[in-house]
Amino acid sequence: MATTIKLGEEVTVGDSAVEYVIDESTAVISTPDFTAAIYTDTGNSGTIKFSVGVTPPAGQRAVAADKNIIMSGIQNGFRNLWALGSAAGQKFTVS
Repeated sequence: MATTIKLGEEVTVGDSAVEYVIDESTAVISTPDFTAAIYTDTGNSGTIKFSVGVTPPAGQRAVAADKNIIMSGIQNGFRNLWALGSAAGQKFTVS
């Protein structure tokens, strides 16, 4: 079951993959799919891998602290955003 997050909310992820769905009660999400900008926290000690619709594979590009990535093709409730940190306590924000 996916974890619900809000746009602009700081999210903490660890070394277990987590599936996220955007709370549509607080934001208008384009359908059928949308593009999200994801920003990693400056204080992260490790990296975060992101993917759409599946657990981030081993070869997925990892995003370091204080960087951003654009993820397209997210279909809220169907092909959700996934994140996997290299260590506990890695933070990111979706906007």
